[in-house]
Amino acid sequence: MTNSNLFLFLLMLFMVNLSFARDLQQDLQYYQEQLRQNPQDPNVNYNMGQVYFFMGKTDEAIRYLERAIHLNDQDSEAMLKLASIYRKIGHLSEALQLLKTAAQIDASNCEIWYETGVVHSDLADYQAGIAAFQKALHLSRSEDQKFLIIYYTGLLHLSNRDWENYADCLRRLKPSPKYYQELEKLGRLWKN
Repeated sequence: MTNSNLFLFLLMLFMVNLSFARDLQQDLQYYQEQLRQNPQDPNVNYNMGQVYFFMGKTDEAIRYLERAIHLNDQDSEAMLKLASIYRKIGHLSEALQLLKTAAQIDASNCEIWYETGVVHSDLADYQAGIAAFQKALHLSRSEDQKFLIIYYTGLLHLSNRDWENYADCLRRLKPSPKYYQELEKLGRLWKN
């Protein structure tokens, strides 16, 4: 890439980010007004949490998502989003508890099971992670998401030194070269 092409690419990237930040600020103002009119609306609190999350304001996102759940204790999407944030900041036991509750409310939500698998993986509870990923795989409707889930399942089998199931994951990933090659490379490194 030439210097002028690189400059144009970086300028375009800056403009996209600026536009996204402007949209988030407009969304924030809109939901703040909605919240003034109806502070007890769990959906508005959820949306405020989402906007703050995208703005990188984790504490504010947590506050609004917790409030959304307090206002509607059946909101599995708010629980999933809050659990994801908790996982990212290292509060794994809180994340796992929220995900268990969310799964009781909506056991058919693939994303809940996927996130549960990731949390178990972070806790080095590989068998529970594999079980959660298997549920997510069964519920997934997206081929690319299925490959991602198989990839992470393979990583957990690799961490467990379960070469037979690792090899099965590799076999299932053959139609997706990017995931296959990455998992195969990690397996070679792990064996050495």
